Amino acid sequence: MKNKIIKNTPFILLLFHAIGLGVFYFFPDLRSLTFFNMILCAFLLYLVESTHKKAFSTLLIIFVSGYFIELIGVKTGLLFGNYSYGNALGFKLFGIPIIIGLNWYIIVLASANLFSKIYVSNYLKAILAGLSATALDVIIEPVAIKFNFWRWELNEIPYFN
Repeated sequence: MKNKIIKNTPFILLLFHAIGLGVFYFFPDLRSLTFFNMILCAFLLYLVESTHKKAFSTLLIIFVSGYFIELIGVKTGLLFGNYSYGNALGFKLFGIPIIIGLNWYIIVLASANLFSKIYVSNYLKAILAGLSATALDVIIEPVAIKFNFWRWELNEIPYFN
């Protein structure tokens, strides 16, 4: 069963994202389901990792680091600009949705995996992964603002974000 899930992970992720787009388009009041989609994505990304002990360490490091980066960002405005989180992403601790650590895990791992099989230096892979994660953030920003995931001071996304 696990091998079938692993083999079909890209299709499952695509299907759930398509369903998510439909929910956002036709039922915008159900945006809180984003929480479940993030959990599913993180679970599937974790499941396809070959070594679960290493994968758990990676998950924990990225989850905690991402959460604390967001905490610093929200409390100081230094990292990304002045922003705050809305209520759409669920339970918050110190003004930061707990789920945001999973969001960091999904984006970092997916971006890294996207370039893991190409034959270039690890340094170039890291740069490409960082650029793809940043490009995804640019795409996510308008949607996140529209659906109250987070909001920027003066409703302007800072360039350095």
